Amino acid sequence: MAYATSTYLAIAAIVAAAAGTAVSYAGAKASADAQEQASNYNAMVAMQEAEAARQAAAYEEARLRESGEKLKSRQRMLYLKGGVDIGEGTPLLVEADTAAQIELDAQAIRWKGEIGATSNLNQARSDLMTAYNAKKIGGYTAGTTLLTGLSSALSAGTNYYSKNAWLTALSKKD
Repeated sequence: MAYATSTYLAIAAIVAAAAGTAVSYAGAKASADAQEQASNYNAMVAMQEAEAARQAAAYEEARLRESGEKLKSRQRMLYLKGGVDIGEGTPLLVEADTAAQIELDAQAIRWKGEIGATSNLNQARSDLMTAYNAKKIGGYTAGTTLLTGLSSALSAGTNYYSKNAWLTALSKKD
């Protein structure tokens, strides 16, 4: 009876080790999959934010250019109202300077938008690398878990078999 009980206990230990391995494997795989999905989502959001930064900069640039044109028109109107020739001298220099300032401000807005977009695209690239690594490392972790559990189950089975073979050999000597 004791032999049968120890056999059942050994089988139960092997089954428990195998079940624990299966659960650990599934957990490692699920964790890696979740990390990969989260990183891919973050990358998608960062790409959308990059596009939004570009669009916002383009909108601000267009608004600046429009208000700049209105400013130049007001300047011309005031010069003409005062009877000043706008085709030469100070009025021409003022208009040229105003146009240059508007252009510099427009380029600064565009540059700021590109910096924001580039920052978001770099974040997206980093998130995509994280997703790739999560999948790769998750596979290794799950595989290692599976092999370690299999090794434990086989070791338990081997230990049980070795003990029983030794006990059987002893009992045959009697």
